[in-house]
Amino acid sequence: MRPRPGMSLMEVVTVMVIVAVLAAVAIPRYANALVNRRLDSAVLRIAADLKLAERRARTTSSSQSVVFDVAAHTYTLTGVTDLDRSAEEYAVDLAEPPYEVEILYAKFESGTQITFDGYGQASGDGKIVLKVGNDFKLVVFTAATRTVETSSVEDVEIPVGGGEPILIGLPVESF
Repeated sequence: MRPRPGMSLMEVVTVMVIVAVLAAVAIPRYANALVNRRLDSAVLRIAADLKLAERRARTTSSSQSVVFDVAAHTYTLTGVTDLDRSAEEYAVDLAEPPYEVEILYAKFESGTQITFDGYGQASGDGKIVLKVGNDFKLVVFTAATRTVETSSVEDVEIPVGGGEPILIGLPVESF
């Protein structure tokens, strides 16, 4: 009798060990890339919506505000209707997919909102701290240049009573 073609138990176990080692290396890298993508997507969305509010203020020659709700992890463009739900205001929930991001801190010169006047000038500078898992991102809006800059932050401590967050960060990236 001829032996049947196939794989020996040793070959199957060797292949399974190789697959397990590759998975052990790839899964943490994938998870880290997913966290970074969520944070970067949230930052890009915030930057785009701040630019939208500025442009809307200029084109309508009236003020336009973006109001952040830290507790709900949302922000709203007041007076702007949602593109998908015309009966509702334009609101972004960063805690929901695809972002799944927490807003830990949002502070502008006028509280948790920034207002653009009819000329597109912002009411002041601001900072937003975002979090996914153990990763943080600092978002800084500069009114004079109307730019959004970000930096990855290694750790954040927000003092009891709501003072400025204590950040341990890296160099700033411009958007």
